[in-house]
Amino acid sequence: MTKNIRLDNDSKKVAEKFSHRCEIDTGYLAYRDLPQILNKYCQGKNALDYGCGAGYSTALLKDWGFDATGVDISSHMIHQARINYPELSFNHIKLNELPYKDNSLDLVLSVFVLFDIPSLDLLTKYAQEAKRVLKPNGIFIGITGSEYFHKNNWLTAINDIENNQNLKSGEIYSVNVTDVDIIFHDFYYSDHDYIDVFKQSKLNKIATFHPLGKTEDNIKWLTEWQLPPYVIYVCSPSK
Repeated sequence: MTKNIRLDNDSKKVAEKFSHRCEIDTGYLAYRDLPQILNKYCQGKNALDYGCGAGYSTALLKDWGFDATGVDISSHMIHQARINYPELSFNHIKLNELPYKDNSLDLVLSVFVLFDIPSLDLLTKYAQEAKRVLKPNGIFIGITGSEYFHKNNWLTAINDIENNQNLKSGEIYSVNVTDVDIIFHDFYYSDHDYIDVFKQSKLNKIATFHPLGKTEDNIKWLTEWQLPPYVIYVCSPSK
């Protein structure tokens, strides 16, 4: 790994814990609106979960009718994904090297990966590789922490909010994901950073979503009622 992209997020213990994530947690908001978003913007069913972790998002794609494969640079995560979902396909990859032909996929989904990447240069290479494998009418969906994520505490995500108020691009912060008892270390990037990365990677941002908690979620949200913990970027490849 270059600069250890997942820091101490990458271990057998973390992979095992992460596979027991709860459906009723802050992370639920990252996935809740995806079926509607995919239905509106995605025209095909050939999908890649780019940074699949323990396989949760890959399984969701499969449940939603996609022909989905998960890939990750963490051998621990891939091992756990294969245990969790033996009926699905998972592949261990090298950093920013996808084993797919150019213009071959309808969808590249990236969940909780963008803030794992330790530099804007590597972030751009990650996005460029996603763009390379997308069909001309394909879609990239990136889900990451919003501008509010690191500055607030959430139902199941606790931050050092006193020291996180003025983070600069690329600075590391830690977040305690309480439902799985893991402290993750992530990198802060602004909305401007992400937009610039997409532009450099020839991905056109066509929509942005900021999911908030809703009464019909039947979850006792905290900050999620007023502020979105995550941002969902929808991009299409340009020439």
